[in-house]
Amino acid sequence: MPRRAARPLLLASLLIAAWALTHGTAPELDVLWLSLVPVFGLVLALVAGRYVGEQAIARLAAARRPAPRRLRGAAPRVRRRLAAHHRSGGLLLARRLAGRAPPLPA
Repeated sequence: MPRRAARPLLLASLLIAAWALTHGTAPELDVLWLSLVPVFGLVLALVAGRYVGEQAIARLAAARRPAPRRLRGAAPRVRRRLAAHHRSGGLLLARRLAGRAPPLPA
């Protein structure tokens, strides 16, 4: 058996041995072990080299990938005229309320 394939089995056997030892000495920890079962399942999958949802992630990434852009000949760029800037209400109020600057200290 290859070493990489033996890792998940070794980890699973260590978890089972740890559960058996704690179950024999402190049975009240069974609730803790049961709450950690999903975490152990994910860790075992990762140690085995299987990534949960790997195919779904690849499918979503392929769907988000933009279509390749076509290269066109260099077309002349049309310059747009800038629209005249109109004063806004805030600027009008600020100009109206602005007074003379305070005198410089002597």
